[in-house]
Amino acid sequence: MLSKRYVVVLSTKQGGFPLFHIFSYYSRPSHKEPFSTDDQKINHPTEHQNQIPPYKTTQKRRIGRGIGSSKGKTSGKGHKGQKARAGGSIALGFEGGQTRFFKLVPKRGMTNKVHKTDMLGINVGTIQDYIDMGRLPKITEEDGTTTTVLTMKDFVTAGIATSSSIKHGMKLLAKGKERLRTPIQLEISRASEEAIRAIEEIGGEVTTVHYNRLALRALLKPEKFVELPSFARPPPKWQPYYTNWHRHRGYLSVQAQMRLLLKERPELQIPFVDALESRKKEQEESTKDGST
Repeated sequence: MLSKRYVVVLSTKQGGFPLFHIFSYYSRPSHKEPFSTDDQKINHPTEHQNQIPPYKTTQKRRIGRGIGSSKGKTSGKGHKGQKARAGGSIALGFEGGQTRFFKLVPKRGMTNKVHKTDMLGINVGTIQDYIDMGRLPKITEEDGTTTTVLTMKDFVTAGIATSSSIKHGMKLLAKGKERLRTPIQLEISRASEEAIRAIEEIGGEVTTVHYNRLALRALLKPEKFVELPSFARPPPKWQPYYTNWHRHRGYLSVQAQMRLLLKERPELQIPFVDALESRKKEQEESTKDGST
């Protein structure tokens, strides 16, 4: 504690009369009481003091509640101007009317988001897993080949994907090909060369088919249509993809259409094979004659 002290100063002037001056000041005591080890003076923590105190939060200051709240009158927006109005925020990148910075920077490259077709990937290993679980149809003939052609509708029914997640189609990928052992027949939007090779090595078939938005909706949700629409041909950009047999197994290629025809009319298979063999012999003979 501070204690008040007084000082008396004696002085004289020329007249010889003594003058007394009294000064007062506060001082702090120079000594401290020694620490006592008495149990009554030691404050032991109680049970509630050992608990972690709750997190203290400061209540948000409300605006427009009078000048005493320091956010009254103009509510912290200042006097007039665009920023003081309701909805008067300035657009991001606006520089007061001068040319914006992003317009001054040269542009490189291009984007084609409007015509971009995102494909939902599906792996051959995932298809085999769902076949093992019994969630995909597994109808086989005596020779071990499947008679059911799997489409994206079967994948949605099995729970591999949802209809809303398939925006433009699905692409077959080769992850998990070491687990693939069931020969399947598959029609899908796109497929990688490695995935096609993995399925065909065990006796399966892959055909890539083009689906536009209407055809895709008719495939995934046929109950929405009174009469199913006819499927459109691919645009010129994707015609080389779906007419290619060696890399993509396109459904518009001659080999794919011939394979489909032989499935519908198996009696043509023997004449077709004979015609191919005779054609090969003619080519071999022509090459020999040309070499001689």
